[in-house]
Amino acid sequence: MAYCTQADILKEIDESVLIELTDLETPTGAIVTANVDSAIVRAGAIIDGYLSRKMSVPADVTPTLTALAVDLAIYTLMSRKENVTKQREARYDSAMAFLKAVVDGTASIGVESDTTSRYALHFGPPPDFGPKTWRRY
Repeated sequence: MAYCTQADILKEIDESVLIELTDLETPTGAIVTANVDSAIVRAGAIIDGYLSRKMSVPADVTPTLTALAVDLAIYTLMSRKENVTKQREARYDSAMAFLKAVVDGTASIGVESDTTSRYALHFGPPPDFGPKTWRRY
């Protein structure tokens, strides 16, 4: 699931930086959309990997998820060129820590967790599977 778009990334970094990060093989001077899409998919996979422990994925897109996905996607693009800035590394670390906090239940992405819907609930006395019960079958 794509939690962000190329347009969201361009709100965070300049177009010339995105060209530098994506136009790797044969330089054309343009953004290579396939590389951006690959980073966005990877960011979504990381997010879904964490959220799947708390809710059904893909989750509804929220501003929080979009911000996390943008930070993860930019980090991915920068790490491909092995030129991750300290600021981007700190934002990546913060995004990962936030996802861990969501799993631990100390942070929220802005949607309700649905973990209770994934498991059967039993209300009432414990089941009795003694000898009298089995004689009826």
